[in-house]
Amino acid sequence: TTTTTTTTTTTLESQTKTILTTNASSSQVNDNRDLIDDNKSQSIDQKQVVKMREDGMDGQSIVATLIENSATFDGKTDFSKAKYIARKQMKYQPRCRMIRCTSASVCDALFLKDPRRIMNLRIDSLSQILSYSNVCAGSKVMVYESCMGVLTGALAQRMGGYGQILSIYSGQQPSFTDMLGKFNLTFAENISVKWLHSGEVFST
Repeated sequence: TTTTTTTTTTTLESQTKTILTTNASSSQVNDNRDLIDDNKSQSIDQKQVVKMREDGMDGQSIVATLIENSATFDGKTDFSKAKYIARKQMKYQPRCRMIRCTSASVCDALFLKDPRRIMNLRIDSLSQILSYSNVCAGSKVMVYESCMGVLTGALAQRMGGYGQILSIYSGQQPSFTDMLGKFNLTFAENISVKWLHSGEVFST
């Protein structure tokens, strides 16, 4: 899965360096001994910030406005200024990176979110399973898992649409179809997965 990105005219790092360079002449003799954390140093309240965001003001301008209206910013040390800027940038200038959905990225994301749902399957364990199984393009594979379809999707990506995967499920219908959609499989990779009920395999 991917998320939208927020672009800015300059990077966060360059903006921080610019602000600190501008205030470098006075910050060398500053310290934090006289600073009082009573939430009264900022003249802009949350309602005004919300209004600025609703009006379409970009995150860089909001951070610059907060710095200009901070009564204690100029009295901070360089280290404190950098921390303050970084904290405001994380809140009002969110950035994300769009990456391709692979078996590694999907497994990592699910493990960080709720590892119990995928039986605490880490990417190193998934790699060992794929390696020891010796699955490659053209293979015919039967898999019975309880990892929400992560293993089935990884096998489909590994085989690249060449071969056939029989994924065994229990219950009334396959429960891993939604998970396979997160892998962004090609048409050939999707149709290589065939669903087989456990009753047809293990029935006596």
